[in-house]
Amino acid sequence: TVPPQALLVSESGIRSGEDARRLAAAGVDAILVGEALVRAEDPRAFARELTPERDSRSRR
Repeated sequence: TVPPQALLVSESGIRSGEDARRLAAAGVDAILVGEALVRAEDPRAFARELTPERDSRSRR
């Protein structure tokens, strides 16, 4: 059991936006992406794929 105040971080195997969404749906608070980001043809686009949609009011 994970204490409620703990942050749950997934640290491996994230290769797509679908992986990130599945982890978020499972209650993961954060992800650590390494190899997939480094190997991505377009790292910026890949990072956007991993980032959840935000309300436009929260954008800077």
